[in-house]
Amino acid sequence: MTNHANDTQENKSQSVSNGESLVGSTGESTVQHVDNRPEAVAQRKRNAKVNKNTVATQLKSKQNTVNNSPQVKETAQLQATADNASANPPPTQKSENNITL
Repeated sequence: MTNHANDTQENKSQSVSNGESLVGSTGESTVQHVDNRPEAVAQRKRNAKVNKNTVATQLKSKQNTVNNSPQVKETAQLQATADNASANPPPTQKSENNITL
């Protein structure tokens, strides 16, 4: 029975020591827990491979270039103006109907 209690205490202290201790912007120490489940580890490895992929890197770079181009910014501005105009149409002037039979 005491062995189980000792094991539990060791596991608790070990889990805290495995976390990375960081100093936050306020100067307080924070503990970061790392998800070491097999699925999480596999996901991190896949993400690392994708991020290192040169084609993906080139595509991200080109997408950023296009998104920051003057033509795209102008188009977005014109679209916003058109959206505002259609959302707030100018008031129509009413005229009297003077038709007599």
